[in-house]
Amino acid sequence: RGVAKWLGDNQTVNYPAAAEGWLGDFMTPYRADWPWWQLAPGILVAAAVVTACHLVLARSVFGRQCYAVGSNPAAARLCGVRVRWVQAGVYALAGLLAGLAGFMEMARLHQGDPTTAGGRELDVIAAVVIGGASLSGGTGTVIGTVVGALIMGVLRSGSNQLDWPTYAQEIIIGAVIVAAVALDRLRSRG
Repeated sequence: RGVAKWLGDNQTVNYPAAAEGWLGDFMTPYRADWPWWQLAPGILVAAAVVTACHLVLARSVFGRQCYAVGSNPAAARLCGVRVRWVQAGVYALAGLLAGLAGFMEMARLHQGDPTTAGGRELDVIAAVVIGGASLSGGTGTVIGTVVGALIMGVLRSGSNQLDWPTYAQEIIIGAVIVAAVALDRLRSRG
């Protein structure tokens, strides 16, 4: 985050006017050229990414290897899994998806801002744990993570609609994270 602020000179970065047409409409729900479809193209991209990741994790050798490495890297190595290659593939995929998320955030804000999304890391961790993944690794699904993200969105939206102060929202979300981690620990012991 510090490098992003340094490279952006702690200022927002506007994209060129030539990109305004296609980039500006990326997160807009209604498009005149798609009157039959009322979803933003960004939602379709997100749905495609979720579907692809689910299929890779659930139905491919690489997905099974990811679960094995996440559960116990030493045992996976003894079973013939090339742990370093799997880890490199996971990190490369995570970098690609982080870049896509940054692109989608820029399309939503209509500019690049190095100071945006502060504190979203905890929301992501909470969504993953609420969705059934273990902090120890080796378990969890993409669909569970989407459900966890939807639960986090409902919590945020409900807190905003009830006009609760920001600190109360953070306390509630923190309590949900602590409860989810406690349930994860109890589940892993059993």
